[in-house]
Amino acid sequence: MKSRLTMLCLLFLALVVLVAVFAPLVAPHSPTEVNLSSAYLSPSLGHPLGTDASGRDIFSRVVYGARSSLLGPLGVVALAVALGVSIALVAAWFGGWVDTGLSAVIDVLFSFPGLLLAIIAVAVFGVGLGAPMLAIGIAYTPIMARIVRSSALRERELPYIAAATVLGLPARRIVWRHLLPNVWPLIVAQTTVMFGYATIDLAAISYLGLGVQPPSSDWGLMVAQGRQAILAGHSAEALYPGIALVLVVLSVMVLGRRLGDRAGTGL
Repeated sequence: MKSRLTMLCLLFLALVVLVAVFAPLVAPHSPTEVNLSSAYLSPSLGHPLGTDASGRDIFSRVVYGARSSLLGPLGVVALAVALGVSIALVAAWFGGWVDTGLSAVIDVLFSFPGLLLAIIAVAVFGVGLGAPMLAIGIAYTPIMARIVRSSALRERELPYIAAATVLGLPARRIVWRHLLPNVWPLIVAQTTVMFGYATIDLAAISYLGLGVQPPSSDWGLMVAQGRQAILAGHSAEALYPGIALVLVVLSVMVLGRRLGDRAGTGL
Protein backbone atom coordinates (compact mmCIF):
# COMPACT_ATOMS: atom_id res chain seq x y z
CA MET A 1 0.00 0.00 0.00
CA LYS A 2 2.85 2.38 0.81
CA SER A 3 4.50 1.70 -2.52
CA ARG A 4 1.25 2.24 -4.42
CA LEU A 5 0.53 5.48 -2.58
CA THR A 6 4.07 6.70 -3.18
CA MET A 7 3.85 5.90 -6.88
CA LEU A 8 0.47 7.63 -7.13
CA CYS A 9 1.85 10.76 -5.48
CA LEU A 10 4.91 10.71 -7.73
CA LEU A 11 2.78 10.38 -10.86
CA PHE A 12 0.51 13.20 -9.72
CA LEU A 13 3.45 15.53 -9.07
CA ALA A 14 4.96 14.63 -12.43
CA LEU A 15 1.64 15.49 -14.08
CA VAL A 16 1.52 18.87 -12.28
CA VAL A 17 5.07 19.65 -13.41
CA LEU A 18 4.26 18.75 -17.00
CA VAL A 19 1.13 20.89 -16.89
CA ALA A 20 3.14 23.83 -15.56
CA VAL A 21 5.88 23.44 -18.18
CA PHE A 22 3.46 23.08 -21.09
CA ALA A 23 0.83 25.51 -19.77
CA PRO A 24 0.43 27.34 -23.11
CA LEU A 25 -0.48 24.03 -24.76
CA VAL A 26 -2.74 22.79 -21.95
CA ALA A 27 -4.70 25.96 -21.15
CA PRO A 28 -7.55 26.63 -23.60
CA HIS A 29 -7.57 30.39 -22.88
CA SER A 30 -5.28 33.15 -21.74
CA PRO A 31 -5.27 33.31 -17.91
CA THR A 32 -5.57 37.11 -18.01
CA GLU A 33 -8.25 37.42 -20.71
CA VAL A 34 -11.12 39.44 -19.21
CA ASN A 35 -14.66 39.13 -20.55
CA LEU A 36 -17.21 40.58 -18.13
CA SER A 37 -20.10 39.24 -20.20
CA SER A 38 -18.89 35.72 -19.39
CA ALA A 39 -18.65 36.16 -15.63
CA TYR A 40 -19.49 33.15 -13.45
CA LEU A 41 -20.22 30.76 -16.28
CA SER A 42 -20.89 27.16 -15.30
CA PRO A 43 -18.44 24.43 -16.37
CA SER A 44 -18.66 23.59 -20.08
CA LEU A 45 -16.52 22.31 -22.92
CA GLY A 46 -15.20 25.81 -23.53
CA HIS A 47 -14.62 26.47 -19.84
CA PRO A 48 -14.02 23.12 -18.04
CA LEU A 49 -14.10 24.70 -14.56
CA GLY A 50 -16.24 27.72 -15.36
CA THR A 51 -15.21 31.37 -15.16
CA ASP A 52 -14.55 33.88 -12.39
CA ALA A 53 -16.01 37.32 -11.65
CA SER A 54 -14.02 38.86 -14.53
CA GLY A 55 -14.97 36.16 -17.02
CA ARG A 56 -11.50 34.59 -16.97
CA ASP A 57 -11.25 30.86 -17.53
CA ILE A 58 -10.59 29.21 -14.15
CA PHE A 59 -9.01 26.10 -15.62
CA SER A 60 -6.47 28.19 -17.55
CA ARG A 61 -5.67 30.20 -14.43
CA VAL A 62 -5.17 27.03 -12.37
CA VAL A 63 -2.86 25.65 -15.07
CA TYR A 64 -0.74 28.80 -15.25
CA GLY A 65 -0.90 29.19 -11.47
CA ALA A 66 1.02 25.94 -11.14
CA ARG A 67 4.12 27.73 -12.43
CA SER A 68 4.54 30.25 -9.61
CA SER A 69 3.14 27.79 -7.06
CA LEU A 70 5.96 25.34 -7.91
CA LEU A 71 8.81 27.70 -8.82
CA GLY A 72 8.49 29.68 -5.59
CA PRO A 73 8.95 26.68 -3.25
CA LEU A 74 11.67 25.34 -5.52
CA GLY A 75 13.62 28.57 -5.08
CA VAL A 76 13.09 28.43 -1.30
CA VAL A 77 14.44 24.90 -0.92
CA ALA A 78 17.33 25.57 -3.31
CA LEU A 79 18.46 28.50 -1.17
CA ALA A 80 17.91 26.63 2.11
CA VAL A 81 19.83 23.58 0.87
CA ALA A 82 22.74 25.62 -0.51
CA LEU A 83 23.17 27.64 2.69
CA GLY A 84 22.14 25.01 5.22
CA VAL A 85 24.26 22.16 3.85
CA SER A 86 27.31 24.41 3.48
CA ILE A 87 27.00 25.65 7.07
CA ALA A 88 26.42 22.12 8.38
CA LEU A 89 29.42 20.59 6.60
CA VAL A 90 31.77 23.38 7.68
CA ALA A 91 30.58 23.14 11.29
CA ALA A 92 30.83 19.35 11.40
CA TRP A 93 34.25 19.16 9.75
CA PHE A 94 36.11 21.87 11.67
CA GLY A 95 34.31 21.53 15.01
CA GLY A 96 35.56 23.56 17.98
CA TRP A 97 34.90 27.28 17.94
CA VAL A 98 33.77 27.15 14.30
CA ASP A 99 31.02 24.68 15.18
CA THR A 100 30.09 26.70 18.28
CA GLY A 101 29.87 29.96 16.34
CA LEU A 102 27.85 28.55 13.45
CA SER A 103 25.54 26.74 15.87
CA ALA A 104 24.89 30.07 17.60
CA VAL A 105 24.01 31.65 14.25
CA ILE A 106 21.64 28.76 13.52
CA ASP A 107 19.96 29.22 16.92
CA VAL A 108 19.46 32.95 16.24
CA LEU A 109 17.89 32.25 12.83
CA PHE A 110 15.58 29.72 14.46
CA SER A 111 14.00 32.53 16.50
CA PHE A 112 12.58 34.25 13.37
CA PRO A 113 9.40 32.71 11.90
CA GLY A 114 9.47 32.35 8.13
CA LEU A 115 6.21 34.24 7.53
CA LEU A 116 7.35 37.13 9.72
CA LEU A 117 10.61 37.41 7.80
CA ALA A 118 8.65 37.31 4.54
CA ILE A 119 6.38 40.15 5.63
CA ILE A 120 9.40 42.22 6.71
CA ALA A 121 11.10 41.50 3.37
CA VAL A 122 8.00 42.65 1.51
CA ALA A 123 7.91 45.85 3.59
CA VAL A 124 11.53 46.55 2.65
CA PHE A 125 11.73 45.36 -0.96
CA GLY A 126 8.09 45.55 -2.06
CA VAL A 127 5.47 42.97 -2.99
CA GLY A 128 6.19 40.12 -5.35
CA LEU A 129 7.49 36.58 -5.29
CA GLY A 130 11.21 37.35 -4.94
CA ALA A 131 11.33 38.92 -1.47
CA PRO A 132 9.16 36.31 0.31
CA MET A 133 11.02 33.51 -1.44
CA LEU A 134 14.37 34.88 -0.24
CA ALA A 135 13.12 35.45 3.31
CA ILE A 136 11.52 32.02 3.72
CA GLY A 137 14.60 30.37 2.22
CA ILE A 138 16.75 32.05 4.88
CA ALA A 139 14.25 31.04 7.57
CA TYR A 140 14.42 27.40 6.45
CA THR A 141 18.23 27.40 6.36
CA PRO A 142 18.75 26.61 10.09
CA ILE A 143 16.34 23.66 9.85
CA MET A 144 18.40 22.10 7.08
CA ALA A 145 21.67 23.05 8.76
CA ARG A 146 20.81 21.52 12.12
CA ILE A 147 19.59 18.21 10.65
CA VAL A 148 22.52 17.81 8.27
CA ARG A 149 25.04 18.86 10.92
CA SER A 150 23.87 16.11 13.29
CA SER A 151 24.23 13.47 10.59
CA ALA A 152 27.58 14.86 9.39
CA LEU A 153 28.98 14.78 12.94
CA ARG A 154 28.16 11.07 13.15
CA GLU A 155 29.75 10.42 9.76
CA ARG A 156 32.80 12.46 10.76
CA GLU A 157 33.68 9.92 13.44
CA LEU A 158 33.44 6.84 11.22
CA PRO A 159 36.55 4.91 10.17
CA TYR A 160 36.33 5.73 6.46
CA ILE A 161 36.83 9.44 7.20
CA ALA A 162 39.87 8.67 9.37
CA ALA A 163 41.24 6.42 6.63
CA ALA A 164 40.82 9.13 4.00
CA THR A 165 42.58 11.62 6.29
CA VAL A 166 45.49 9.23 6.90
CA LEU A 167 45.87 8.78 3.14
CA GLY A 168 46.44 12.52 2.91
CA LEU A 169 43.36 13.41 0.90
CA PRO A 170 42.49 17.13 0.96
CA ALA A 171 39.71 18.12 3.35
CA ARG A 172 37.61 19.52 0.51
CA ARG A 173 37.78 16.21 -1.37
CA ILE A 174 36.90 14.20 1.73
CA VAL A 175 33.88 16.39 2.46
CA TRP A 176 32.48 16.58 -1.08
CA ARG A 177 33.47 13.15 -2.38
CA HIS A 178 32.95 11.03 0.74
CA LEU A 179 31.09 12.80 3.54
CA LEU A 180 28.40 14.56 1.49
CA PRO A 181 27.26 11.48 -0.51
CA ASN A 182 26.61 9.62 2.75
CA VAL A 183 24.32 12.34 4.12
CA TRP A 184 22.70 13.02 0.75
CA PRO A 185 19.65 10.72 1.30
CA LEU A 186 18.86 12.72 4.44
CA ILE A 187 19.17 15.98 2.51
CA VAL A 188 16.81 14.75 -0.22
CA ALA A 189 14.22 13.61 2.31
CA GLN A 190 14.33 16.88 4.24
CA THR A 191 14.23 18.92 1.03
CA THR A 192 11.06 17.14 -0.07
CA VAL A 193 9.27 17.84 3.21
CA MET A 194 10.54 21.42 3.17
CA PHE A 195 9.10 21.91 -0.32
CA GLY A 196 5.63 21.13 1.04
CA TYR A 197 5.95 23.65 3.87
CA ALA A 198 7.33 26.28 1.49
CA THR A 199 4.33 25.76 -0.80
CA ILE A 200 1.99 26.48 2.09
CA ASP A 201 3.94 29.53 3.28
CA LEU A 202 4.18 31.15 -0.15
CA ALA A 203 0.49 30.48 -0.82
CA ALA A 204 -0.31 32.21 2.47
CA ILE A 205 1.83 35.19 1.45
CA SER A 206 0.00 35.43 -1.88
CA TYR A 207 -3.32 35.06 -0.06
CA LEU A 208 -2.41 38.09 2.05
CA GLY A 209 -1.72 40.05 -1.13
CA LEU A 210 2.03 40.31 -0.51
CA GLY A 211 3.26 37.75 -3.03
CA VAL A 212 2.29 37.26 -6.67
CA GLN A 213 0.20 40.21 -7.83
CA PRO A 214 -2.81 40.41 -10.17
CA PRO A 215 -3.37 39.79 -13.01
CA SER A 216 -0.81 36.96 -12.68
CA SER A 217 -2.10 33.51 -11.83
CA ASP A 218 -1.14 31.92 -8.52
CA TRP A 219 -3.08 29.39 -6.48
CA GLY A 220 -2.85 31.34 -3.23
CA LEU A 221 -3.86 34.54 -5.00
CA MET A 222 -6.80 32.81 -6.68
CA VAL A 223 -8.08 31.57 -3.32
CA ALA A 224 -7.90 35.13 -1.99
CA GLN A 225 -9.66 36.60 -5.02
CA GLY A 226 -12.39 33.98 -4.88
CA ARG A 227 -13.26 34.24 -1.19
CA GLN A 228 -15.84 36.97 -1.77
CA ALA A 229 -17.52 34.96 -4.53
CA ILE A 230 -18.05 32.08 -2.11
CA LEU A 231 -20.62 34.17 -0.24
CA ALA A 232 -22.44 34.72 -3.52
CA GLY A 233 -22.55 31.00 -4.22
CA HIS A 234 -19.65 30.89 -6.69
CA SER A 235 -16.95 28.82 -5.05
CA ALA A 236 -15.10 27.54 -8.13
CA GLU A 237 -12.40 30.25 -8.23
CA ALA A 238 -11.29 29.50 -4.68
CA LEU A 239 -12.16 25.80 -4.61
CA TYR A 240 -10.08 24.40 -7.47
CA PRO A 241 -6.76 26.14 -6.71
CA GLY A 242 -7.30 25.23 -3.06
CA ILE A 243 -7.73 21.58 -4.01
CA ALA A 244 -4.61 21.77 -6.18
CA LEU A 245 -2.62 23.17 -3.26
CA VAL A 246 -3.83 20.48 -0.89
CA LEU A 247 -3.09 17.65 -3.32
CA VAL A 248 0.39 18.93 -4.15
CA VAL A 249 1.32 19.44 -0.49
CA LEU A 250 -0.06 16.04 0.53
CA SER A 251 1.77 14.31 -2.33
CA VAL A 252 5.05 16.01 -1.47
CA MET A 253 4.66 15.15 2.22
CA VAL A 254 3.96 11.49 1.44
CA LEU A 255 7.07 11.33 -0.71
CA GLY A 256 9.08 13.11 1.96
CA ARG A 257 7.97 10.67 4.64
CA ARG A 258 8.73 7.74 2.38
CA LEU A 259 12.19 9.06 1.59
CA GLY A 260 12.72 9.76 5.29
CA ASP A 261 11.86 6.16 6.14
CA ARG A 262 14.27 4.88 3.52
CA ALA A 263 17.02 7.17 4.82
CA GLY A 264 16.27 6.11 8.39
CA THR A 265 15.60 9.67 9.52
CA GLY A 266 12.04 9.30 10.80
CA LEU A 267 11.05 12.61 9.19
